[in-house]
Amino acid sequence: DHVFNAVTRATHVHFVHCVQPHPPTTLSSANMMTNSRDILDVPFVRHQLRSFLFIDAVRANNRGYPERLPFRDFRRRFQCLLQEQSNVKAADSLIDALDDRSAVQKILEKMDIYEHRYRIGISQVLLRSDVLVELEEKRDLSLSGLVVDLQRACRRHLAHRWLAKRRIQELAIKCVQKNGLCYLKTREWPWWKLYTRVIPLLSMSRADEEQREWRDKLRNLESANNDLRLAKTKLEGEVVELEQLLRQRDQTSQNLSLTLENEAEARIQLENEIRLLQLKISATVRAEAESEERRDSSTSLADWSNHEKDQATQIQSYEKMIYSERS
Repeated sequence: DHVFNAVTRATHVHFVHCVQPHPPTTLSSANMMTNSRDILDVPFVRHQLRSFLFIDAVRANNRGYPERLPFRDFRRRFQCLLQEQSNVKAADSLIDALDDRSAVQKILEKMDIYEHRYRIGISQVLLRSDVLVELEEKRDLSLSGLVVDLQRACRRHLAHRWLAKRRIQELAIKCVQKNGLCYLKTREWPWWKLYTRVIPLLSMSRADEEQREWRDKLRNLESANNDLRLAKTKLEGEVVELEQLLRQRDQTSQNLSLTLENEAEARIQLENEIRLLQLKISATVRAEAESEERRDSSTSLADWSNHEKDQATQIQSYEKMIYSERS
């Protein structure tokens, strides 16, 4: 039983019952009853139905709620029934509802389904067999109405397009007819004949005038090009002269810089010699003054010789410094 219940819950199982129209017969009796094979034995068939418990199953099916649908599937399938209602606010409130249970309850109430014909469960709605058939019929009718409305709208759109196309064609035909009549009227007009004869001549004269204008433009451009070439050659000559002048000035500036450097070196050398001579003069003057003072004060000869040596070493150091600056 557990396996059977598990299989029935997991899948949709269908049973086929074979009902015999008459009881089985033997070979001897079958030959005698060849003409009675198509005859239905009502008591025998009724006995089979009672044995299979078909009548009880049908009664239980009619009294119970055999049809079960989840709330989401029921709402998705039968929500279109509210589109036929004249009250659009009810449909909008149903569409905006987030709870599938309340949505299923509203659908059943709007379809005038009495409460004893259905039960609302936790996740499913339980319906009697005739309720589901009734809802399916209403759904088919509503969808057929929507299809008819769609066909009507498509036909209206196609008719409008065809009518607009016909109007454009009619307007074009009228325009062509009007232009044809105007052409027939003006074809024999003398001025029109003159115009048709003069137009080619005007086109030829216009072409000649355009060619003349293009020739003048080409001539002007060539003269301007020649002038530009002459100006270019003249400017190139001036550039060459300026480059030569620039080179000469660079050479003179280099020569001047060399002479300035030589003069600076000579000036430095002369200044060093003047400084050396001044030192010698000052040293000799100081030595003479000191010698006179020491002579007057009767200083010793040794101190005088040491002082002379110091003066000589000082002069030699100055000379070395001058020679190093010259090198």
